[in-house]
Parts: sequence; structure tokens; C-alpha cells
Amino acid sequence: MKIEEAFEIYNKYQDKSYLSKSEEDEFLNALLQIIETTKDPYFMTYYGGYFYEQKDFETAKKYYEMAADKKYPPAYMCLGYIYYYGRVGEPDYKKAFKYYKLASDCEMDEATYKLADIYKNGFGVEQNYDKFVEIIESLYDKYNHFKLDPASRVGVLTRMARIRKEEGNFEEAIKIFLYAKDIIVNERLPRCPFFGDISVLKFITQDIYAMKEFDNNNFDLFDVFYLVDKVSTVSFEYKEKQIEIQIEHDGEMNKIKCLGREYPSYEDFLSKATLDNEALVAKARVLKNFKFID
Repeated sequence: MKIEEAFEIYNKYQDKSYLSKSEEDEFLNALLQIIETTKDPYFMTYYGGYFYEQKDFETAKKYYEMAADKKYPPAYMCLGYIYYYGRVGEPDYKKAFKYYKLASDCEMDEATYKLADIYKNGFGVEQNYDKFVEIIESLYDKYNHFKLDPASRVGVLTRMARIRKEEGNFEEAIKIFLYAKDIIVNERLPRCPFFGDISVLKFITQDIYAMKEFDNNNFDLFDVFYLVDKVSTVSFEYKEKQIEIQIEHDGEMNKIKCLGREYPSYEDFLSKATLDNEALVAKARVLKNFKFID
């Protein structure tokens, strides 16, 4: 494959939220050709990120390391995630701190708030909640002055909201959580149903409804995280058709049946379900009239 053809394929598929198996194979082969030809750490990190989203963390780590060897700051940050969450074994907080610090020193805001998490939790360092708050407050100030790296907005907003929640300022906390939710639903998920973003939405939903009463007559696809342990069926309207999400409670698990397929959890359903050959979550804004059956 010539490099011009490889870039043409990359540009064709990079923004699609759903790829068929043949499209995916074509896309990944094109990326490998680009990496081999250009040796560009951006594409190494992108390729690693693709496999991170698929939870193939060994492949992700391999390509992150290739990019980090070229001193590419986003690769440092990605390796921080690999070690912080123990994606290829047990968590290694010293290595996580090392790579987050390298990225943070390159002014990567996302790595900076992950360093704040390490101080908050005392993972490999002395626990220091005040330092956590200080870092997040400074990043939130950057957000308010439109100086924050756009990729870091959700991480900063959710942490700031939890700080306000801890302070008892529920009104402000809910407002900030909803800002974060809006970014994920309207900007991030339409491009890629990343499991990390879906997990964040789950925690946002749980946090919000720990502070306010659930409105049975006004909820959306992601608010169902609050209902999934409590109801047996949720329905919604799409193109004037009713679609049902059936929930089977099995101990601590909630199996999902919808659109002719079964899923082991609601998170898995949101990550993998499709509607009209697009990721379901990419259509969340046009799904209407949510109802539930106890």
C-alpha cells in the first residue's frame, strides 16, 4: 500500500463511530503503513489508543512505548493510564507518577489532574487532599478562562463537581456535573463510544441523583444507570418506533436485552449497541420519550 493511499483510508474512517470488520481491517492496515513510513509518534499513539479502547492493553502499551521513546508527551500520559489502572498487571503507581509528571511538565492538563488524583488517594506518595483541591481549583480557573486543554474538560469538571459536593454546595456541583455530561454526550460519544467515557457518565449519574430526586417523567439514555438496578424494562422512541431495553437482574449483574442482542451489563450495552449501523450512544440526542416499568 502506498503512503498516499494509506492516508486516504485513514481520513476516510477516522471520524466514523462504527466500522465494519472489513473497514476496521483496512483502517488498521493503513495506520500500520503510516507508522512504518513516517515514524510519527502521533500515529503510534493513535494506534495504541485504538487498541486501548478495544481493551487490548498489551498492544496499546507497545505503541505508547514506541511513541514515548520519541519523547512524545501524549504517549507519556497514556503510559500513565496503563500503569495507574494496572492494565497489563498490577497497578504501578511509581511508574504512573513518573509518566504523568513527564506529561504534566509538558503542560498536558489531563496528566496534571491525574497527578492530583495520586495525591488525593495517596498512591505511592503521601496523601494530600489539600494539594488535590489546589491543583483542581487551578485547572478549573483555566477552564473558566477558556485556557484549559479541551480534552481535559470532563476530567477537571467532574473532579471540581465532587469537591463542591464534598463542601455541601449541591446546586453548584450538579451544574458542573451537567456541563461535563453535555461534553461527553454531544462531543465525545458521537465520535467514539469509548468505555472510559461511558464509565464517567455512570458515576456522574450516581453523583447527581445522590444530591437530587430522580424525575420519572424526564430522563435519558444515561440516566438509566440510576434505574438499572430498580426496573425491568425501559422504553424509548426512535423515528416514531418504540424500542425496549429489557433488564434481567442476576445477583449483582444486570443483563441487558435490546435490539435482538444480549449484553452482560448496561455499560457493555452502551459501548457496543448499534442503531441504523451507528453506535447507539451517537444517537442519544435524538432518542425520546423514555419510560420505565418496575
